[in-house]
Amino acid sequence: MLLIESDLRKPMISRLFGIDKIPGLSDVILGNYEWRDVVRTITDFVTGGMKIEDIMMTPGIDNINIITSGTISPNPAEILNSKRMEDFISQVREVYDVILFDSSPALAAADASIMASKMDGVILVYHVGKIARGGLKRAKDQLESVKANVMGVVLNKLQAEISPDYTEFKYDRYYTYGEEKKTPSGPKTPWAKIKEKLNIHRSS
Repeated sequence: MLLIESDLRKPMISRLFGIDKIPGLSDVILGNYEWRDVVRTITDFVTGGMKIEDIMMTPGIDNINIITSGTISPNPAEILNSKRMEDFISQVREVYDVILFDSSPALAAADASIMASKMDGVILVYHVGKIARGGLKRAKDQLESVKANVMGVVLNKLQAEISPDYTEFKYDRYYTYGEEKKTPSGPKTPWAKIKEKLNIHRSS
């Protein structure tokens, strides 16, 4: 499997695996490297910043190859929408059975829509509480407008105590891509609302 960090604005894959993001995808598309020369493997994970215990506890990690984002470019959308990108995708398809592109948030820029139009399928990852439900629907509609095959949605960081009607709750602010992470105050959980109405306080 090949995992490609195609978020050229705020890449996270290289950080998660503790590997250098340069050289990577953007450098390949700009013609500075051959794509095979920037592929990271288990050897890079071991010598990088990923802890040995994390590697040992991740089954199948030795079957993952990664191409990081590369040098941050001032015009990522142009890179992703280039003929060189299409050629790159065709080349890696001949080598790997499964290829995953980690893209930027769908509502933040045109990048995700550009990449989605080139993919066999798209999976939306929704961090519950980051944006309102309407934002998720807009993201889906935006991807479908470029004929993307939206295969499903992964709910990330869904709290167990939230009831099935969590989608009715409102959140204070939208996620602004590129800004420093802020913790939203968020709504009170159903249990918290019940305790407030009944004036129940958990004893220490």
